[in-house]
Amino acid sequence: MTVKGDEFIIRREVMRLIRELARRLSALKKFVGYVMAEAVIERGDFQSSLNVLSDRKNLAVIDIADEEMRLNVTLLKPKKTEGAAEKFLTEAPRGTVWKIFSTEEVAEFIAAVDDDNAIHRGARPIVPGFLIIETLFNAPQLIEHKKIRLRFKHFTTVDEKLYLTIDGKQFHVDARERKVEGWILDS
Repeated sequence: MTVKGDEFIIRREVMRLIRELARRLSALKKFVGYVMAEAVIERGDFQSSLNVLSDRKNLAVIDIADEEMRLNVTLLKPKKTEGAAEKFLTEAPRGTVWKIFSTEEVAEFIAAVDDDNAIHRGARPIVPGFLIIETLFNAPQLIEHKKIRLRFKHFTTVDEKLYLTIDGKQFHVDARERKVEGWILDS
């Protein structure tokens, strides 16, 4: 089999695993309305589990694993999400566009993982953190890595031009402002 064929199989498997973890997190209806602040995602051998490690007033830390992937995610309940998408509409183009998420992509993703979070719907939905994770983990520049850490700095909305920059073990996704900071944590 060719390397491209192997890469395609890896991408499909990563997509399946991330969506399964997203589906399991979405089943925790208590956290509808929360946004992803930070995530560490790792491929390897794990035992299937779902543990709420911390659940305070506006912050939750959840660890989810299946046999091949583990995700530790920090969720925040924003004080206000209405109008949040409109806050970040202007952008300064730079470099080559890495990704533009469409409304259809977001709708398909939230349907696939049973995500009821209202911020992912409407005229200008916010892109789910899990969809960003899935896309980053499948980027040609990052696909061979087993463990990455992401810090979500600002909402990403549909139709925004996103730019991916990788510098050694650090990377970031930008539009008008820094959207996501990331670190490659492979040993």
